[in-house]
Amino acid sequence: GFPPEESGLSGLVLGADFETSGDIFLLHTAAFGDDQLKNRITRLTYVEKNGDALGESPVQIFEGNIDSELSHQIQGGVGVMVEGKPHLIFNVGDAVNGKNAPNPAIEAGKVMLIQRDGSNPLGPRPFPVTPKIQAIGIRNPFDIAQNPFDPEKRFALGDTGTDQNDRFLYGTLIAASGARPVDFNWNGTKESLEKAAP
Repeated sequence: GFPPEESGLSGLVLGADFETSGDIFLLHTAAFGDDQLKNRITRLTYVEKNGDALGESPVQIFEGNIDSELSHQIQGGVGVMVEGKPHLIFNVGDAVNGKNAPNPAIEAGKVMLIQRDGSNPLGPRPFPVTPKIQAIGIRNPFDIAQNPFDPEKRFALGDTGTDQNDRFLYGTLIAASGARPVDFNWNGTKESLEKAAP
């Protein structure tokens, strides 16, 4: 990490097919000078050489389309298979400028889905104009997890409020057929965090 707050490497995710691909995804914030930050994802390939575990061949596969804030931005992810191809679902929070979270065109305050090379995901899209957006209206989810025992393959997110109104969100984010837009309601106001998130 680097100052002033919680920037730098903030997440590490194994690819859905890690055992064959060796994919490791680093979720991080990159600094440009003193006042510009970008959310990024870099894919590495895990290899073992002479008893050492190494990450080789780094490739940047994602950069957010809006500058990052100092904290609470790109953090957790899960490697998932969609239509037989490896994808990455991940959180990009928006704890500072909540007005961005409901806007599908801005890559902050969202749950996002990309293929392993950063391209648009396969399958039906809940927001067809911005196909990488999987859900909107999140504030500061430190992680996301898929329940392996759930027949519906639902996901859990722990989304923190400001000084109260932390939320546990649980639901279907990747549907086998159809794609319903999901809005977790964060829009920068305390009242939005008190609403139900269907």
